[in-house]
Amino acid sequence: MTHKKWAIKTIAFSLILLLILGGITFAVDPLYQYRYDESDNYFLSPKFSCVGLVKNYKYDSVMLGSSMTQNFDPDVFKETMGLNLLKVNIGGMTVPETCFYLKHINKYSKSKKIFVSIDLQRFAIEPDDAEFNIPEYLANGYEDDYKYLLSSEVYTRFLPLDLMIKGMEKLNISVPSFIKNSTDIDELGAWHNDYQTGENKVLESLEKNGYGVSEIEAEGIEKPVNANIDLLFSTISELNSNTEYVLFFPPYSSLYWIYAKQNGHFDAFCDAKERIFELSQKYKNVKIYDFQSFEITSDLNNYRDISHYSKEINDYLTQCFADGTGLVNSINDLKNNRSLILQYADLTEQKYKFYIENYCR
Repeated sequence: MTHKKWAIKTIAFSLILLLILGGITFAVDPLYQYRYDESDNYFLSPKFSCVGLVKNYKYDSVMLGSSMTQNFDPDVFKETMGLNLLKVNIGGMTVPETCFYLKHINKYSKSKKIFVSIDLQRFAIEPDDAEFNIPEYLANGYEDDYKYLLSSEVYTRFLPLDLMIKGMEKLNISVPSFIKNSTDIDELGAWHNDYQTGENKVLESLEKNGYGVSEIEAEGIEKPVNANIDLLFSTISELNSNTEYVLFFPPYSSLYWIYAKQNGHFDAFCDAKERIFELSQKYKNVKIYDFQSFEITSDLNNYRDISHYSKEINDYLTQCFADGTGLVNSINDLKNNRSLILQYADLTEQKYKFYIENYCR
């Protein structure tokens, strides 16, 4: 065989193989890029699955954010507010990622409500320095489809498992629960079954890792915080005015605010909340909820560490959205909340003085 014939056959074989693999990806569509079928039970990843679900899942509202949002239960939203909720989340979601998804959701849906967690820790990172872990080729339209159809990530991570699940279902073989749970869209990103919550767990966390949060540079923090606020509201200004945007401050535990005081960024974060509220007043379709001054923040039984709260708290927050508890009506509400946060922080500091002084300084 001549080199020329060998090269032609190799190229032809490679093209046929790529066409076959691309065809399988298109037919199975593990990342919901072309369709959504309720009968499909696919392995889900917040990083890879959310972009397609936004385009093709049936929903009328969205819960958008970081790990602060991952334990929300769409069934509870259905029961209390009559909403068909889609969760769109990434652990540690940055403000640029939030803005990307706000635009993406706006492009593909006419949602009644979009709930957006304002995770202030992520606002302390300059937008240009923030991580961006969303595969943009999944959202760039047909010109980038080949990157999906020929994705090594799809071939090695999603297709084998999805085809195995389909095969087991066809053969009436029970799919292991730990795999089946990973195919539940309502549980997308949820971690409540993987971690225990409670006072003892939080105190163990303090003993092992101190406060255990990413270090925040307090000096000059106003600059990145304000840059992210500006980015958020410049994005909101471009969105559908018929959609209601519910921005909320999640209930970090009082231990977090003790850390914020010690680190020197407490006032900067509270000032940021007030600026966010002031900017929101320019939009009739933007509401602000503040859960950070609630009494639940002083009860460590509600937490797994100094910021992550139990699923029961997520369910409670859903009820708050339904009945308006925590809705900010004026700047004075936030000023009063600042005082309450400090009161609960002082009580918590007295109660856990030993742990704070020995493990968190």
